[in-house]
Amino acid sequence: AAARALFKGVFQRRGDGQVNLAGLHEVAEMLGVSRARADQLARYRDFPRPVAELKGGRIWRVSDIEKWMERHGRS
Repeated sequence: AAARALFKGVFQRRGDGQVNLAGLHEVAEMLGVSRARADQLARYRDFPRPVAELKGGRIWRVSDIEKWMERHGRS
């Protein structure tokens, strides 16, 4: 039941059918920085919290990253 609730809360699809999630590599691409720099930024207090932490790394909602980018003039 908990996994199903996580799935519903995290893995929502956008209007175009794409899942609205990003790993560190995608976050780095969105920000135009290296993965190492994206990892540094992700540790800042005001950076969005990941919605999941998997063996392969942290996962964020793209919309959370986009909002953070707007607040920090990175859009």
